[in-house]
Amino acid sequence: MNESGMTLIEVVLTTLIVALLSTVATFGVDLYLTEGKTRQAEADLATLKTAVRLLLLDRYPDDLLPNNFDPAREVVPDYLPEIPKDAFAVKSESYLMELRLDPRDGKLKVYLSSCGVDGLAKTTDDLGYYVP
Repeated sequence: MNESGMTLIEVVLTTLIVALLSTVATFGVDLYLTEGKTRQAEADLATLKTAVRLLLLDRYPDDLLPNNFDPAREVVPDYLPEIPKDAFAVKSESYLMELRLDPRDGKLKVYLSSCGVDGLAKTTDDLGYYVP
C-alpha cells in the first residue's frame, strides 16, 4: 500500500518551522523599524537644534530669554516651514521644545526631545538635547 500524503508529524513539524521563521522575521523587522525611527528622530532634532540656535543668535544675542519664550511658536516660519512630527509619537505629535535649566551649567536653555521608543514623552528612553 503506497499512499502519497503527509503524516501528522510532518504537518506539525512543518507548522513549527514556519512559525519559528516568522517569529524571527518579525523581530528583525521590528529592530530595523526602530533603528530607522531613531535615525529619523536624531536628524529631525539636529535640524531643530540648528533652527533654534539661529533663532537665539538673531533675536536673543545676550542669552536673556523671556519667561514666556516659546521656541515652537517663534521658530516657525522664519527658521523652519513647520515643526516635524516625532517619529516615535503614538499620536501625530511634534517634538517637545521647552525651557529647562541645564544641569551641566545651571543656565536656562531650550531643551529638544523625542518621545523615544515607548512613544511616551518625558520618560527615560527619550532622545533629548540642550541647545547651547
